[in-house]
Amino acid sequence: MSAAGAVLLTRPAPESRAVAEELAPIPCLTWEVTRIAHRAAALPEAEAVVFTSRHGVAGFLGAGGRAEGPAWCVGPATAAAARAAGFVPVHEAGGTAADLLADLRAGAPRRMLYARGADISADLRAALEGDGLEVREAVVYAAEETGPPPPDIARALEAGGVWIVTAWSARGARIVARHVGAGQVRAAVAISDAAAGPLEEAGFAPVARATVPDRDGMCAAIREQFAALQQSAGKSVV
Repeated sequence: MSAAGAVLLTRPAPESRAVAEELAPIPCLTWEVTRIAHRAAALPEAEAVVFTSRHGVAGFLGAGGRAEGPAWCVGPATAAAARAAGFVPVHEAGGTAADLLADLRAGAPRRMLYARGADISADLRAALEGDGLEVREAVVYAAEETGPPPPDIARALEAGGVWIVTAWSARGARIVARHVGAGQVRAAVAISDAAAGPLEEAGFAPVARATVPDRDGMCAAIREQFAALQQSAGKSVV
């Protein structure tokens, strides 16, 4: 497939494939800036498990956890993974850490286990413990950095064939900013203000934000930005 006018997806390959299918016929290239690796972890007993990523669900199970009792999840994708694993009931927050925190404060049991990634902030635990709740943590996965773009992506960037680069987290944005020059792409799309910040600091412009911080929100923002670039270029590549 030609890289002309491509969108550079920077999530792990399985997620990027799903996004590329949803964005079709917009051409997409994939550079996994990180890969998910499960970690062995001790899993303290708790009355409920808290997840802020579907990778946390898989990592919890991979560490020997059992899908018994309730799970409290940050948003729809994480909740879907918890339901598929067998947790009952599954509490689904609105998609942000603030939403999850509000739900937990409203009705979570006293003793919780937060199954999280190595690079995920422990702020959630600190906030809940400030409310008198007991929260233990288990680091059950890590998003390991893969290094510079592979040769085919590097060639596309050098040739100006990548129109849009995407950032799905603040860490992912920092990785992109280290390896991609702002002048190598025409625009960026970020899932949140936190993800947009490192790109803007590195000189990327414009940096569009998803109106909702999830895959659907990102796809909508990518389509909108891609259409604007097509219009300014006076041609269509799809």
